[in-house]
Amino acid sequence: MRNPNAGRVQRQHGFSLIELMVVITIIGLLGGIVGVNVYRYMKKATIASTKTQMREIEAAINAFRLEKRRLPETLDELVGEDGLMNTDTVPTDAWNNEFLYEPRGSRDYELISWGADGIEGGEDEDADIDRASLRDKDN
Repeated sequence: MRNPNAGRVQRQHGFSLIELMVVITIIGLLGGIVGVNVYRYMKKATIASTKTQMREIEAAINAFRLEKRRLPETLDELVGEDGLMNTDTVPTDAWNNEFLYEPRGSRDYELISWGADGIEGGEDEDADIDRASLRDKDN
């Protein structure tokens, strides 16, 4: 008796190596595109978070000035039990660096975040954020 499957070519089920390589390459390309865009938006969000924190500190400084009729000598005066901010410690920027605060006379002061690098100057994510940059319409 003859085998009924003897003349047929048996086809194996599954994917060939080339098909798997094409799929892996496509997934890698898509992952790269998505990763770059996510990283760019994360940098923007970090800068926006720092600006928001600075606006909150500005509001506390202005409330302090109205209440005490002077600027705080340090940001430490804004926190604690008697402080105007709802925190026990002075907030830091989104890169965990301290803000630079310098009172200038009885009405003016400087509030700066040195950016991601934590030093003066820089561009993009490393750029300094000061009070004037908080007023920019782009942000």
